[in-house]
Amino acid sequence: MADKYTYSATAKTPLVRAAFFRGVEPEVRTNDKGVTEKTWGLTAIAPAGSDLTGVKAAIVEAATKMWGSTAGDKLKHPKFKSPLKDGATQVDKEGKLYAGFEAGQTTFKLSTKSRKPGLVDRKVRAIIDEQGTTLVDKANGLHEIVAENEVYSGCWFLATFSAMAYDRDDGFGVSLKLENLQLVKQDERLGGGGAPAAEDQFGALADAGGDDLADLLS
Repeated sequence: MADKYTYSATAKTPLVRAAFFRGVEPEVRTNDKGVTEKTWGLTAIAPAGSDLTGVKAAIVEAATKMWGSTAGDKLKHPKFKSPLKDGATQVDKEGKLYAGFEAGQTTFKLSTKSRKPGLVDRKVRAIIDEQGTTLVDKANGLHEIVAENEVYSGCWFLATFSAMAYDRDDGFGVSLKLENLQLVKQDERLGGGGAPAAEDQFGALADAGGDDLADLLS
């Protein structure tokens, strides 16, 4: 059977917190065919009580395009791979919850291999473009340099996406394809999505006054 895919129209998430953020620098892997792939994305954390109407409607739309009148049965099937998970399932190999996750949340992965997602601030100004700058005033060519570590796991975003239903030899389900992101606010950093900034891990040193390793370690 040939793999089949169908897509919903573009939809928008509620306000979500990002974990495992890869919206600026992609995750780079070599697949089983030896092809290097770049993936941008994040795991979205929607607090308990979030309005997920738009997300669920997109899932149903993509599923209906794929399976028609049997879509409802597919969505309830025990082998259906749903993008929506409870925060309590986000655990490491030892069964410990990753930072930022807890029971009652709804989490879902947003990712894309197509292109780097657009990223704007609250005023809809591009945060990081191809040159790594923020466009403060595009018309007049004024720029402000923004460090990549100012957008990270722990920040809150709105995201646009499309739901993708798939039916393949290895299973069937729906995944969520990331389109663009709007940074709404910063928050405490969460683990994942890259190493912490060096300035967060080191303190200023007094002049050691020595020239060799022994002096520096004394």
